[in-house]
Amino acid sequence: MRRLPNKKIIILVVTLLFVVVGVLWYVGYKDKADKKAKELEYYNQLTTEQKNLASVTSEALQSGNGLDTLKGIIVPSYQPNIASTSSLEALKKYGDELTEATLPLSQKRDNGNLAMLTALDEKNPDEIKKLVDLRIVYEGVVMDLKKITVPPEADQPHRNLVFTLSTISQIISNMEKVLQEPVLALQSGQLLNKQYVELYKNLDDLNNLFKNKGIHFSEEEKAPIYINN
Repeated sequence: MRRLPNKKIIILVVTLLFVVVGVLWYVGYKDKADKKAKELEYYNQLTTEQKNLASVTSEALQSGNGLDTLKGIIVPSYQPNIASTSSLEALKKYGDELTEATLPLSQKRDNGNLAMLTALDEKNPDEIKKLVDLRIVYEGVVMDLKKITVPPEADQPHRNLVFTLSTISQIISNMEKVLQEPVLALQSGQLLNKQYVELYKNLDDLNNLFKNKGIHFSEEEKAPIYINN
């Protein structure tokens, strides 16, 4: 017959068990407290940054700096190379070339407005480079679109697309001047979001044109447009 554990041993084991549980609870509690403190610190930091950006934006708009140099967006006229005849094959070829030309817009890019506001808030010219790189992408797409031979039925939708992308490029060019002309840059930033909406409309018009003509593209032939505004 096995002997039962000594009463003192049982008490010692129970005591150690309570100690271990207590230590684990304390460690867990401390870990949660530290985590909560870090989350609160991060939240306060984020809130402060947002307030700083809002303050900088408000001060720039009220200062008047740049108001007398506010420029309208002027896009040069563009005459597409229109095909002499129309066919489903020509329209499908146009769609493939359109996809290839707009492919750079499917790549992830920096947020233009965020780069502009960060440059203004931190007086950081390095952030301006993000805007320059963004503008160069749109300018390159416009150049490639202008090389495409356009079927007659796609004339106006194609013009609209080129016009919108050219406008976006000029807007970003104004945003690059945020350290010299903050009002011009900030107002241009507001226009940028509106032009992104126009871009979606232009692409939707072209998609409807292909759809109405019974032309369908495979997933490999499509170029999803990435907008980070």
